Amino acid sequence: LPADPGTVVTTVEWNPAIEIRTGREKHVETMKMETPQTWAAIAVTGAIPYNIKNKNVASAATQILTKRLLENVREKESAVYSIFAQGGLDYEGANTANFIIPFPMKPEMTDKVLEIIENELQAMTNNITADELKAVQEYLVKQYTENKEVNNSWLSAMTDAALSGIDTFNGNIEAVNALTVADVQNYMKQLLDQNNYQIVLLQPAE
Repeated sequence: LPADPGTVVTTVEWNPAIEIRTGREKHVETMKMETPQTWAAIAVTGAIPYNIKNKNVASAATQILTKRLLENVREKESAVYSIFAQGGLDYEGANTANFIIPFPMKPEMTDKVLEIIENELQAMTNNITADELKAVQEYLVKQYTENKEVNNSWLSAMTDAALSGIDTFNGNIEAVNALTVADVQNYMKQLLDQNNYQIVLLQPAE
């Protein structure tokens, strides 16, 4: 996703004191539990230019991923109690884009669930449907329309614009409506190609 005049391209170096680790790693800890279950968090990060288009692509990707995880991990496999993706695109730090996926699951399903989640992320690089995107666009347009009537939304937008130099509030409805399936797929490919994939597991002790 190329930069444009309304873009912030960060040059900040990764700061281990405040930012998610880069690279591909798995971290496992154990503790005694009365009710054994595995607690997990997956963090996917990368450097992507901050602008109004990319911010909305990131929001759309996050919502599509959450819906797919609910359908394929919770409903189809019955492997987790709850699951969602959070994150998006920010103007601060070395890695401006991120997905954080926290969830508890059945310990015996750990390997299978981790595989499913990574497969779902990879699938989004070349398989987003028009219906998935349309549903997200309708939701975001409704949300943005309501936000324009709320003072706190304007204050937040003014603060972000003052700090980043980029206005992602005015024109956000038009930006959402202009999104394409290819935009979301390209965003996912650009993010995953940076190979910053951190897995943290808290497992029940034997």
